[in-house]
Amino acid sequence: LTVDADDLRDSDGGELTLAANNADITLRVGAPDRNWSTTFNDLVLSLTGAGDFSLNNTGALALSLTTTGGTASFTSNGDLTLNAGTIGGSATLTANNGNVELVTAPSVTGNLSLTTVGTGNVILSEDGLTIGGDLTVDADDLRDSDANVILTAATANITLRNEDTQARDWTTTFEELVLDIAGTGDFNLTNIGDLTVTSATTGGSATFATEGGSLTMGAGTIGGDASFSATDGDLVFANAPTVAGDLTLTTTGSGAVIVSDNGLIVGGVLTVDADDLRDGDADLTLTATSADITLRNTGSQARNWTTSFDELVLDIAGDGDFLLTDTDGLTLTSVTTGGNATFRTTNADLILDATPDVAGALSLVAQNSGSIVLPDAGLLHDGALTLVASNLIADSAIRM
Repeated sequence: LTVDADDLRDSDGGELTLAANNADITLRVGAPDRNWSTTFNDLVLSLTGAGDFSLNNTGALALSLTTTGGTASFTSNGDLTLNAGTIGGSATLTANNGNVELVTAPSVTGNLSLTTVGTGNVILSEDGLTIGGDLTVDADDLRDSDANVILTAATANITLRNEDTQARDWTTTFEELVLDIAGTGDFNLTNIGDLTVTSATTGGSATFATEGGSLTMGAGTIGGDASFSATDGDLVFANAPTVAGDLTLTTTGSGAVIVSDNGLIVGGVLTVDADDLRDGDADLTLTATSADITLRNTGSQARNWTTSFDELVLDIAGDGDFLLTDTDGLTLTSVTTGGNATFRTTNADLILDATPDVAGALSLVAQNSGSIVLPDAGLLHDGALTLVASNLIADSAIRM
């Protein structure tokens, strides 16, 4: 079937039923909405105008598409293959129990929605996908020849349903992202510029990084370890993510880690390397099995932390006063601060592996009950020293 005309219609206007092996249809004049039921194997379609277009094909369909506006919607029962596309408006591609495959990267001015219903993957070309508007994907998987894809869109909402162990490595240019990956494979995303992750759920470990911008996290549930990093930007957590494993927060160049007022709860080890770590102020609540925290540029800001750590490595470059109260026993593996520092445990031991390197006064408190256990080499502090405990365990001398 070949048609080249201003319009193709019956007495109902845009409601048509068409059947042919192959079709090549060019409609030169814009028209109100068209709704076609077809039986094609291959379709070359060119639409002019801003009217919406909908096509439902009874079998698999191979499509080449040119539109100048409106929203074009295509549904197939079986695979839906887009061989080439220049889409001046928006497009929706849906396959029922089949794959949606983009053989070449289409040019899309507006939004693009790619969906498989039942079973089916979205398969991209090696060039990835660039969308002028919003990208929506709901499928078993999103991949090219492997699972390392390049994606560009204003915003993206991506749901991958297959509970597999496939590792994925994405390079993206998004402003906002909603992500839900059922599988347990490692996931790595590097975004160019600022990124807001409104919601992220992964069954396995996940890494989110920005290059040349801030990373803002909304809600997050990570089934394994999680790493969030920003280059020359802040890490901002509007809500505390749920992380089953270890959590690493890093800013490279300049940037602070800014958490919600609820603080952070981590199932494993917390690692922070940033200019600063704070919420609305500098009073934080932090929970992890252990923590390794480096703050590179904190100025004279005073800090008051409530923690639940087993072990702590701490390096604070600023000279503000520091107070840490741990709700359980705590081992100070290594501590460096530029101001006064107080470390306090509640009803448990405070253990020092090495003398804290504290420029100002040092206070060590095992509150209510518990011992202070000093390093094997003794406690060597050059400033004011305060020790409060039910018991002091020391194999060597205390010098102040």
